[in-house]
Amino acid sequence: ERRRVESGIGRLAGRLDQIYASASPRGLISVNEKCYNEMGRPRAVVIVVDEANSAIGLRPDSPEKHNSYLMTANRGSRSYRVMCKRFFREKRIKLEETARFTTARVEAGVLVLELKHRVPAGRGARSNRG
Repeated sequence: ERRRVESGIGRLAGRLDQIYASASPRGLISVNEKCYNEMGRPRAVVIVVDEANSAIGLRPDSPEKHNSYLMTANRGSRSYRVMCKRFFREKRIKLEETARFTTARVEAGVLVLELKHRVPAGRGARSNRG
């Protein structure tokens, strides 16, 4: 007699009820809706650096602030993005491929991304996009 048990793992398992954040080699940080909501649905963020722990934080702030980055919705998706290529260049953050942050969390409204705790995001770079 065979016993069949359905797997709890699938293409969407854990993606909607957990915080998800990734960064691309072009300096694009993407977050899911849960993360965006926990941050307080900011229109803009300021990036803060914790060099001792190799971490960066996205702190909600005013879009009028001179060092803020706009947070925008991705069309056709429940995700949001921040284009911060200038920050990546300034801090010499280089990614070979799009990476997912395994310990991404929101602390007091600030998204914390530990650069040491990342894995490939699982989707190859799209060469047809410049």
